[in-house]
Amino acid sequence: IKDELPLGLDLRIDSKGNLLIEEGGNINIRIAEMSLRSDGTYEEGNDIPLPDADVLTYDNNSRALTFLPPDAGKAYCLEYVTDITGEGGMNVNNTVLLYLNDITAEST
Repeated sequence: IKDELPLGLDLRIDSKGNLLIEEGGNINIRIAEMSLRSDGTYEEGNDIPLPDADVLTYDNNSRALTFLPPDAGKAYCLEYVTDITGEGGMNVNNTVLLYLNDITAEST
């Protein structure tokens, strides 16, 4: 999963550009395993401990948040807080890409 955040939409980072996974007891980024129930809905499982450079990275220059699932055969829930920092009245759109081998899916 790759989210290139547009200008005006920001992840919470420290003064060095590192992601703030947790801040003041509030969780800013969370990844949980998911399991499929018999009725077709999903149930959240265990959280993946963060920070883990192998599964979650953020490039401050390209503004890209990338999640590489540790097990491509499992489903995951990725939640993260963003702050709207653009000027008032500005439209903010965001597109997230899901890559799997040679397949790309897009969600806006």
